[in-house]
Amino acid sequence: MPVPLAGWLAVELIFFGSAAAGLWATRRLALAVALLGLAIFNRALIQAWRQDGRMRINA
Repeated sequence: MPVPLAGWLAVELIFFGSAAAGLWATRRLALAVALLGLAIFNRALIQAWRQDGRMRINA
């Protein structure tokens, strides 16, 4: 059963957001910012290169 993009983004936000919050809480601020930045960059590349599994199924 395919998950809508909004649901998938919510799961990614919860997963990476909680990891970044944990890093932030342990005062690893640079790592927290880097993690969020890389997660956003990765998602942008997935969308730009159409690497999302749902996109390949519908293509």
